[in-house]
Amino acid sequence: MKQLLKLPERLAAIAGFIENGASVADIGTDHGFVPVYLAQNGLARRIIASDMSAASLETARGTAKKHGVADKIEFITAQGLAGIGEHDADTVVISGLGGETIAGIIRDAPWTRRSDMRLILQPQSKINELCRYLHLCGYALIGAKLARDSGRLYIAMLVCGGNSDSGLEPELELLTRLMQSGDPLLADYFDELIAKTRLALEGMKSSGSPEVLEMALRLSVYISMKEVHDNANRK
Repeated sequence: MKQLLKLPERLAAIAGFIENGASVADIGTDHGFVPVYLAQNGLARRIIASDMSAASLETARGTAKKHGVADKIEFITAQGLAGIGEHDADTVVISGLGGETIAGIIRDAPWTRRSDMRLILQPQSKINELCRYLHLCGYALIGAKLARDSGRLYIAMLVCGGNSDSGLEPELELLTRLMQSGDPLLADYFDELIAKTRLALEGMKSSGSPEVLEMALRLSVYISMKEVHDNANRK
């Protein structure tokens, strides 16, 4: 019997947003862990593993063969969503890339704005930029979850086509979602945001950047939100 694959925490957060019976395309699949996990557990009716790197895709094939599910996954060498047809998947997973890169991949596939599409995104960086793009270009944030993996915090976002009705600035909407869900890692995430923003603010002050006031306001908002979160969790 083949050994069941255990996902790292950051990928487990992604898998938690995938509905049973979904048709899933994992973009930039790398080692193919998410597709293999879905195949082993019978969680998707169709599974596509795509990567622009032929070498990475071969690694994903190797993972699938090792776990006995190579025949349950379609492997595609393509850049972004170029190899995925509009009706090939109802769930698109994109992780392990910067927020700007993820935004570019989605921009080149306008069919991802359909209301019945589910996008599960886990940016490695530039989270604010991705949130702004999604907000401006017709995507609504449905859910979010934090995960700690190898000492680093990651955020998985569930998005679908449609406009947000929250009225909040995109990143604040994301943080509010995490507060509403009672995410157990949110206090640590606030600490990380505050520390990074303070560091960036000091650099701006020394360089005379005109964005000092904007960054100072952002820091103040983070601190206020963390206080609200901490007070709510003391009760």
